Parts: sequence; structure tokens; C-alpha cells
Amino acid sequence: MKKITTLLFIAAFTFSYSQCNYKTLYQNGATVKQFNPIPIGGDNNKQVALSISNINGNNNLMLTVRFKERDEIDKKVKFSFSDNTSLTLSAERTGEDFIGGSPISHLIFKLDEKSEHKFKNNEISTVYLNGVNKITTKMNKNYISTSLKCFD
Repeated sequence: MKKITTLLFIAAFTFSYSQCNYKTLYQNGATVKQFNPIPIGGDNNKQVALSISNINGNNNLMLTVRFKERDEIDKKVKFSFSDNTSLTLSAERTGEDFIGGSPISHLIFKLDEKSEHKFKNNEISTVYLNGVNKITTKMNKNYISTSLKCFD
């Protein structure tokens, strides 16, 4: 019984620590706290991942899309949530790169108080790219919510 209790304690500690496992960087006088991108869904042509960063107290959402073939993404992305509401964000910054020979696009959204509250208190159910490209969240639905709570 003592072994089981010890194992449960270690598992609980590890789980709670891993929820707030972000990297802290210092760049040009700014403190940057960054979570790794985590996949949330995809289809036959693309994979979608999300992450959160905090730069000097301001939270940002980063959407990363990995394509099979080169494609473009509109700067406006719509997110649907578990409470049957939605929110459309416009990217402040975008970028393109390659990972493993596949083209990827990054969109970075600055979160205001309203959007931060929405992401913090709901699971993401769907992401709409280019208005019609529907990506249903299949995994890590509460990753952004959990990550944002680490910055409180």
C-alpha cells in the first residue's frame, strides 16, 4: 500500500509539473515564456498545432499548420469552443518555414482580455482556416486553457 501511495504521489507531482513545462528565454530585454506547439488535429493535407507564449506579460497564441503541399492561410482564423460560441482572430504576424521537407505556416495572435478569457475557460472544438477549411480538434482540446492558467 505504501508503494502505491508513493507512486500516486510521484505521478500527481509529475503531471502537475508537466502542465506548466514552458521554456523561459531572454531576448532584447524581453522575458519570453514559450510552450512547445502541440498537435490538435488535421486532415489528409494538413496538421494543425497550437502553443502559447507570454512576452513581458502579454499572451500570444501561435497556430502552426504543416502542409503536404504548399498552401496559403488567411490571416483571419475562427475558433469554435465547447460552450458553442466562436471567436475570430486576426494574426499580427505570420511566417513560413520548412520542417522535414514539408512547408509550414505560423500565425501569431495577440490575445486581449476577452479572447484570453475565452481560451482559458473553454476547450477548442474546431478551427476554421480560410473561412471554410474545418479542422475538428481531435486531441489536446484543453492545452491552451491549461497553458494560459500557468501564466496567472
